[in-house]
Amino acid sequence: MTRQTLGGWNRAASLMNKVTLSLAMLLAVVGTSPGILAFDPADVVDVTVCDLVERPLEFTNKHVRVRGTVHDGPEFSVVIADACPSNGTTSGNIWLEQPGYDEILMYDRGWSAQKFIQAVKSGQLKGEGPPVVWQIPVPLTPLDQKQMKAVHRVVKKNPHRGVQVVITGRFDFAGDGLLIKSGHAGFEFKAAFGHLNCCSQRIVLEHIELASVAK
Repeated sequence: MTRQTLGGWNRAASLMNKVTLSLAMLLAVVGTSPGILAFDPADVVDVTVCDLVERPLEFTNKHVRVRGTVHDGPEFSVVIADACPSNGTTSGNIWLEQPGYDEILMYDRGWSAQKFIQAVKSGQLKGEGPPVVWQIPVPLTPLDQKQMKAVHRVVKKNPHRGVQVVITGRFDFAGDGLLIKSGHAGFEFKAAFGHLNCCSQRIVLEHIELASVAK
């Protein structure tokens, strides 16, 4: 083998390493940039708050776009709507969650607190957990924190009036009981979301923009 041939191979190897590194950096940017969508915009379902409250299983684990009124709460906010037409008395109430707090890796539906306790006592929740068909949450597009801060400032200035917003995010429903496998706590039972388990529904935010201040 000549020195010239060996030198050519070294240069080729160096170039390949640079290409591999550049590709890895590109993939990292694609995975974290707020401008890159984790879903096809055509997959986003336009709904009302009442649609989500009245037919939650129809929209669970889907990307939804909804307009509603945000009110400031102990941890952040809930989005509500006027009384839903089907009952005329109950307003929708959906917890808003930032993606950083979303630790659900997979979940199984149809659990109760009693069933969860029995599973703990019997050892079913050790290792990989019970033999169920796990549901995987759809991936999220990173939320632009500038959007979040802009909305939060306006909400703080209008605590009693609320702020009209248009929200895109993943809709989750826990009203019939979820066994969750999370990234920080292993297995846990969840029947509701938010501060003091206020809401059986939540939207994990991917995009939020101001519409108007409610009157």
